[in-house]
Order: sequence, then structure tokens, then C-alpha cells
Amino acid sequence: MLPKTSQITYQQQQGFFISLEEWDKFLKEYQKIEKITTLRAGLKNAFEEVKAIQAGKQSYITMEDFLNDY
Repeated sequence: MLPKTSQITYQQQQGFFISLEEWDKFLKEYQKIEKITTLRAGLKNAFEEVKAIQAGKQSYITMEDFLNDY
């Protein structure tokens, strides 16, 4: 849903106004999309690492070794 806007022009500059309520809705939706995008990028990277490990192109550490080191 697009917010209701008011367009303004001042000295050949254009801008838009939206209500604070609309801005809050937009910001919440944007943050939700940003979180999903970040999660997807992280998962994509993880799957690429798994493929590289399975192909023998990247080293790995076992869970037991990881837990013993930390």
C-alpha cells in the first residue's frame, strides 16, 4: 500500500510530504523487508560455503572442535 503524499515544488526542487503515521507504517515495512533481505543473503552465503566444503574447495571445522576451542 502506497502512502498518501503531497507534492511540493520550490525553486525547481521537488519533494513529497507524508504524514507521520504513514511514515511509521512505511518504516516498519521497510525494516521488515531489510531483515528478510539480510537473512536471505546470509542463508545464500551459508549454502555456498556448504557447497564449497562438499566440493573440497574450502576447509571446515567440526562442531566438536568448535565447541572445544570456545
